Amino acid sequence: MGSVISTLLTKAQVFNITLRSSETTVYEEQHQLVTAQQALIRSTRLMYEEDLSTDAGDDDDDLDELSSETDNDEDLIRHVSVEAEGDAELGSQRLMSVFRMLVGTGQINLMSSGAEESYDDDDDSHEYNDLPEQRRIRPPNQIYSPDLGSIQRNDISFAMKDVQYPSTTTFARQSGYGISNAIVNRELGITRSLAGGFGTKEKTSIVGKFLPNSLRKITNYGYKAFCGTYSVDGSIFLTAAQDRIIHIYDTSRGQFKEMKKIAAKDVGWSILDTAFSPDGQYVAYSSWSESIHICKIDGDIDTHESLSLVPDSRRFCIFSIAFSDNGNEILGGANDGYIYAYNRELKKRVLKIGAHNEDCNSVAFADEATHVLFSAADDSLIKVWDRRCLNESAPKPVGILAGHIDGITFVDSKHDGRYLVTNSKDQSIKLWDLRVFSTGDAIVACKDVMDKNRWDYRWQQVPKRLCANREQIQGDASVMTYRGHSVLNTLIRCRFSPHSTNQRFIYTGCAAGRVVIYDILTAKVLKVLDGHEGCVRDVSWHPYLPEIVSTSWDGSVGLWTRVSQHALCDTDAEILGITTNPNPVSNRKRSRASNCGSKYLTSFTS
Repeated sequence: MGSVISTLLTKAQVFNITLRSSETTVYEEQHQLVTAQQALIRSTRLMYEEDLSTDAGDDDDDLDELSSETDNDEDLIRHVSVEAEGDAELGSQRLMSVFRMLVGTGQINLMSSGAEESYDDDDDSHEYNDLPEQRRIRPPNQIYSPDLGSIQRNDISFAMKDVQYPSTTTFARQSGYGISNAIVNRELGITRSLAGGFGTKEKTSIVGKFLPNSLRKITNYGYKAFCGTYSVDGSIFLTAAQDRIIHIYDTSRGQFKEMKKIAAKDVGWSILDTAFSPDGQYVAYSSWSESIHICKIDGDIDTHESLSLVPDSRRFCIFSIAFSDNGNEILGGANDGYIYAYNRELKKRVLKIGAHNEDCNSVAFADEATHVLFSAADDSLIKVWDRRCLNESAPKPVGILAGHIDGITFVDSKHDGRYLVTNSKDQSIKLWDLRVFSTGDAIVACKDVMDKNRWDYRWQQVPKRLCANREQIQGDASVMTYRGHSVLNTLIRCRFSPHSTNQRFIYTGCAAGRVVIYDILTAKVLKVLDGHEGCVRDVSWHPYLPEIVSTSWDGSVGLWTRVSQHALCDTDAEILGITTNPNPVSNRKRSRASNCGSKYLTSFTS
């Protein structure tokens, strides 16, 4: 096996190599060759299994035969080597294909080009080099026909039925809800608001018609960017990347002006999650460390505290963190499957729940009361916990939500104590209602499908069975399923749009370098924002403005805004409720009307 690895490394002329996974620690220099071997073993096994699956279709006899013949990974490498022994070119191609896949997906980073250079743990320039050229993942190419029955019977449909966001001129004529007609109705006093102006539903309806369509790159760090989020009031934005620096931007005047840099402490691989305190005065972050760290943003004196969670495991990581609404507690989900809560006033850990048997990738509070918690993990399950009836020594969730057939990467709460959305490696987002939990049979059915999964989303392509327009698992308790984005490489986030849109949309990052916006009621893809060369891991919608910030593994942070055209395009004409006319003079008038509508947009949300 050693000769196989040596052959690969010699052919690739690699002298310093470090294994990277989507959420993994930084390995020491003396372990680099070992981890490279492990990566090649694992990838060769995965590729070989995939080849057999492709050749045999649904028949796993050949794969089972191989597994029985090769009791361990070393035997598999020998099996592949012996198979290609008579054809040197075949052997070389197989080894180089493994290497190209690892480099292309970022699992192996080329750290230096000279054998004389050494790795220095205190020198960032050696640990993080320029990003390697990454393979661009193709967006999903599928036609998805969602089942609307569940959501049409659910309360969320009735709550939103008065606020519609279609983009057809027919609707504008029928409802009189083009922006031009809305302005006329407001001047005539024909509005829902007793005060005579636009009410909340008029404002959200208008704002919902102006989805972002233009990208402006804010910055490029030259390192994979992992996190990016607005503060509660939208006046501050922060990002975090593999450079171990938290960048704080002042966005209060519509511009991104860097106001502070915070050097993160005790970081392995990367900062994995960040969160603003509700008052916007502090930022917390997590990484491969036994502590959550919290920093003060304002003030001359830098405050940088380490909040130890006292885990049992030495190899410990917090994948997800969340502040309570009062700012007193920080919730965390860890790689040991536990949920942790740290109380800032008591200065100690106040909760430790053995929630899952696999990595707990995401956590969230259900509402401002902080009693009800959500946790989501690689076991494909979402668990709901009520702290008022929780026995920490023998924790039992009040309910389980089952329907995904692969690990869950993120959970976001609507913050109303009722609804939440989850993003999954099964390439779907699901909307859930807390009043409808899953049955035991549904949980078992999901686990049975999970046990058959033989792919790794960090470096393999999506299996065809997950791309297919398949039926839901029997007993799936979700209200709606959304498809049209890719979940690969890392823990990609999805979120509800802000209250300024009546939370009518679900938006998500995508491994294909896109931001995808779904209509929550129809599951239709309303907008695809394509502008990054690497995976978009995090997305954040401004609380009041039609602006979305995307944070990407290509190292860039992008601001998506609404830009009107000089001549009114059909979409803008439909939004404004104006019938298109080929007359150039009329087009100029409509252009002025469009600009007027855009100016009104800011006042609608203030």
